[in-house]
Amino acid sequence: MTREERKRQEKERAKRARQDREVHAVSYFKSGVEKVKLKQYAEAIKDLDAAIGLQPDYVNAYYCRGRANHELGQYGAAIQNYDVVIRLKPDYLGADFWEMDDYFKIMFSVSLFAFLEPNYVDTYYWRGRANYSIRQYASAIRDYAEAIRLEPNHVGAYYSRGMAKSMLKQYGAAIQDFDEAIRLEPNHVGAYYWRAGANYCLEQYTFVVEDYDAAILLKPDARGYHLRGLAKLRLGQFETAIQDYEAAIRLNPDFDERLNKQYADAYYLRAREKYRLRQYSAASANYDEAIRLNSDYADAYYWRGRSRYWLKQYSEAVADFDEAIRLKSDYADVKQWRGRAMGFQRSNLYMG
Repeated sequence: MTREERKRQEKERAKRARQDREVHAVSYFKSGVEKVKLKQYAEAIKDLDAAIGLQPDYVNAYYCRGRANHELGQYGAAIQNYDVVIRLKPDYLGADFWEMDDYFKIMFSVSLFAFLEPNYVDTYYWRGRANYSIRQYASAIRDYAEAIRLEPNHVGAYYSRGMAKSMLKQYGAAIQDFDEAIRLEPNHVGAYYWRAGANYCLEQYTFVVEDYDAAILLKPDARGYHLRGLAKLRLGQFETAIQDYEAAIRLNPDFDERLNKQYADAYYLRAREKYRLRQYSAASANYDEAIRLNSDYADAYYWRGRSRYWLKQYSEAVADFDEAIRLKSDYADVKQWRGRAMGFQRSNLYMG
């Protein structure tokens, strides 16, 4: 055998070995994708690891492994995979995926293709999602910006970038992103919620109420009523705030304890307004509700004591001042009010 013939044989063997590796890599990739379909993400990653081991430049496998990592909350690993995709193929548009054989295409549903069809835009978007999940908000914003540059109508990228900007307290810029997400998808409930939150941080409570109006119209739930009620409190709309809290409780009677305390705030603030108007009986009744919802509400005990004082309910007033002192000992004038109430209490006992 001549030297040239040996070289040709070696090339043939190398070619066959490479083809065998590619065939096995594709087989592992298909198996990994099938396991992703079944939400067996850890097992999928093992197959995708094997595919990449056989074919280190297997872009589709890196992308799919990144998505599987993401589903398991392994965001750092997901980012590493997305980085490789972008490095290996900056113009990645998913063509390789569609070159798979017909059997492979038929195997999966359209919804699975929506999850796995890799493209450059989605690689940036999902890397942004992973960065957001590990609180790397600035990096997430850069990734979302690149996704938007490549696909200017990417609703998810605008929405997610707005969330990242909110976390960095860039509320004005976040609102602009939520505006765009809502323009592109007017029924985007999440964008209304997050825009409302950004407006709340900017103390633009009228806009907050408008956003929760829209969110509740699209999807009524306890959280929406609760948060709208909180904004209405800031606007001094005590009556409708209480109505919203009542709606929240009605939709979810087991709503968390924090809501009860905020619900108590609504009654407390309404009571303060009644007190200011010298409607002491109505004020006392509202303080009753505030204390029922939050039994440790020191301010409510204090102000109910003052209301009861003016209603000449001196024994009850003294009891409220005692409780206020027990819960919060640093009131400036509670002892003076207690002393006055006790004076009238003794006087009534003496006269009786």
